Amino acid sequence: MGIFKKKTNKSENPPPEASKAATEEEEFDSKEIEACRSDGGGINIVVNKPDDSAAGVEKERELSHPSLVSLYIKDVDANNDIPANCSPVRISNEWFDMDMVVMLRTPNVDDDTSPKGTEWNQKVADYFRPKQRRFEFQYQVKLKKKPEDKELFYAIQWNEPVKLGIIQRTFLAAILAFLKRTRPTVHYSTTGTEKKEDGSFEKPHLANFIEIGLDRVVITKPGEEPPALGGDIEEDLDHYKARKSGKVKIDFNTEDTYTFALWNANVDWIDWKIVGIPGVGSLDLNKFLGNQPLSILLYMLDKNRGNTNHFQKDQELIVHLEMSSIFQHKDKEEKKKGGFW
Repeated sequence: MGIFKKKTNKSENPPPEASKAATEEEEFDSKEIEACRSDGGGINIVVNKPDDSAAGVEKERELSHPSLVSLYIKDVDANNDIPANCSPVRISNEWFDMDMVVMLRTPNVDDDTSPKGTEWNQKVADYFRPKQRRFEFQYQVKLKKKPEDKELFYAIQWNEPVKLGIIQRTFLAAILAFLKRTRPTVHYSTTGTEKKEDGSFEKPHLANFIEIGLDRVVITKPGEEPPALGGDIEEDLDHYKARKSGKVKIDFNTEDTYTFALWNANVDWIDWKIVGIPGVGSLDLNKFLGNQPLSILLYMLDKNRGNTNHFQKDQELIVHLEMSSIFQHKDKEEKKKGGFW
């Protein structure tokens, strides 16, 4: 079986139309892609990550579809890449063993002429085709120790607030209003608070209780078969309604297996955009994040910490993933014109 390798020149900028993966698709014949690693594995491609290019460090990545070349997902603690639209990735630490699947809507979901990618990418495309979702993250967790008197949160977080103009602030307010309507228990700060040496400050973030914020939470007892990752995760309807209304608090333990799913139809990670928000339309994530990566976190806070803040010093991280895009590093003509708008 052939392995395709593509090397980017560390002195050149990413192509401006990378969102369509035009350059990459010219170099990948769709039939060859299907033949390559047809067992469901990825296509090995050597690509310089933007922040590594100055040092000339090459990262070998597995891509299940050429459009995914724009996106980087990293397990920060293990310093490993997390491939999208591939078989489950195992993440292990002192708290748990976890299998994770990242599913993204590649162009072949909506365009039959686009390359199909690997067998796993086709499986994901078939899954997304009748749905509106742009992405879905699935996790299957077996805890190694019981969290005592803790609240578990799922969050996105970034390091520094980005200075916004009045138009951008208006758009952000509309997005947050939409978010509060659809997920009323969300905890957020778009600016964070003043940094303090003792860690009693918040970074910009959006967070929610695992029990309320996630789209699927399935608890499998010992001896039962947990849901298979990569397809529909079915949850009892009564359990779903109860936890979404805040009536369910999970007693996390080391015996059960926990399967989580989070999806969204408004965040396009491949093109690094927010899409489909009523009254907003499409919006470049760079306008809110700049060049900084986005962290995806699972963390615990003490139930009896005495406040509702999500201070850095109080967070006990369980999972720290990091997402970034080549679109954060391409030259922008808009900047030369004095703004994004």
